[in-house]
Amino acid sequence: MKITLLDAHDERYEGYWRLIEAERQDYCARHGYELACYRFDRLDPPERQPNWGRVPAILHHLPNCDWLMYLDTDCVIMNPDVGVESFIDEQYNLVVGPLPTEGHMMTSAMVFKNCEWSFEFLRTLYDQTYFINHVYDPKDHEPYEQDHHATAGHIGCYFEQSALEYLYDKVDKYYEKIKVVPRSLFNANVYNYRPGDFLIHVSGRIYDRMKIMRLCVEGQVEEARRQAARVDHPQYHPTKPIRRRRCTT
Repeated sequence: MKITLLDAHDERYEGYWRLIEAERQDYCARHGYELACYRFDRLDPPERQPNWGRVPAILHHLPNCDWLMYLDTDCVIMNPDVGVESFIDEQYNLVVGPLPTEGHMMTSAMVFKNCEWSFEFLRTLYDQTYFINHVYDPKDHEPYEQDHHATAGHIGCYFEQSALEYLYDKVDKYYEKIKVVPRSLFNANVYNYRPGDFLIHVSGRIYDRMKIMRLCVEGQVEEARRQAARVDHPQYHPTKPIRRRRCTT
């Protein structure tokens, strides 16, 4: 089985990539994976947020492997003994995890199977240009307009995450092949990380990310948590479950 670990970023994240590149190389060498880095400039259309860049990156590299794991550049692998194989479930074509404190899916870590379903899903996801300017609220099952700079804190998903949630809710053939795993597997953050978790996602909602990421890379998680809490004042809410919604189309 050929597995690729993929990173995708623009020039703004090059410094973050240099911080974790050696870690990713060591992880791939340990497990026999291929490491891929996809750098992109402006996307089409030009107003599309950089978050969408992961989609063409996955489409570009998925044909060259059996399974592909995408990780955001601000994800720090904390337990290199955990292999991608442990996340693979042959009954599904996409494995994702939830946001730390909301019952919504997160695109910072995803595992895709190389199959026609995945390519069709990714192309359809990228075609949801409505969500460049709108946020999808699963409570109402309707998209609505929100400022470009809205963060995930309002309803838990935005941009390409809104598009993913929308397709998951509305289209049976996508809903049936997407597996949502517990937060600790894919998306622990610096506050709720526990020893043994696969990674820490130092997300955009954390200030001074470079400093916090460096502390995580060095294994100083308690200090990273203390430093982040000085400015973030995190709320320790349990993760709400992903609702297994029945589709309407």
